[in-house]
Amino acid sequence: MRVADLEQPFTWLDDGSFDRVLCSLVLDYVEELTSVFREFRRVTKSGGKLVFSMVHPMADWNHEATRGDEPYYQRRRHGLHWSGFGEPKPFVEAYRRPLERNLQCADRWRLDLGQGP
Repeated sequence: MRVADLEQPFTWLDDGSFDRVLCSLVLDYVEELTSVFREFRRVTKSGGKLVFSMVHPMADWNHEATRGDEPYYQRRRHGLHWSGFGEPKPFVEAYRRPLERNLQCADRWRLDLGQGP
């Protein structure tokens, strides 16, 4: 296993190393998605697949603590104490983005692999 910063290039991985990239509930904690999707694309073979999940933006938008005062279409950093894991309750920071922004990054990845319309 390797621990890495998703906002930095995956220098230890060759181009086209993987058939599939799986990224579950991680991208909410990354400030800028463009470089992450670029690296996912780079390390994925032609015709490969990306599977990712994120918190739905409306879930964060409907929660007053994560919504804040900014408009929906603005990226916002927020933090909260996670509960349900016992003590201590860790303070975790994440980014709320509009759904459109998340889909733009994913669509660019798909189109760059030549799988677009």
